[in-house]
Amino acid sequence: MKKRNYVYGLFLILMLCFGLGTMSYAEVTVHAAAVKKQNGWVTENGKKYYYIDGQKAKGKTKIGGKTYYFNSVHGYMQTGWYKTSAGNYYYFGDDGVMRTGVQEIESVQYYFKSSGRMTQDEIVTVKGKKYYYDKEGKLYKSGWLKDS
Repeated sequence: MKKRNYVYGLFLILMLCFGLGTMSYAEVTVHAAAVKKQNGWVTENGKKYYYIDGQKAKGKTKIGGKTYYFNSVHGYMQTGWYKTSAGNYYYFGDDGVMRTGVQEIESVQYYFKSSGRMTQDEIVTVKGKKYYYDKEGKLYKSGWLKDS
């Protein structure tokens, strides 16, 4: 019995000695400068995003002289009609660029100010001629207007 315990003890000591000798570790240093921040256009899950210094653009953003709108929560690029909480309408083409001036959308003429806001219930002068855009923003083509 003593011999058996002695063998187990010796075996255990040998295992510890050899086991400790083979242990090693590697030190990994990550430098903040080595982490590349994403910039520019990226398509993720079918939606377009624009990154600035690694962050998704949000809200109204100018890129290369053109104005875009990115969802304020998720950051994806807006296309088509966009209505603000104040009830103002904007239109962004398939390319995401905010439209201004006279625009024909689905065979209807609209006018968007330089801010991008669609005119509603307003008379607008374009190239010296006056045009009326109704409450829905559509060009009023013919008829009399009542001055109130």
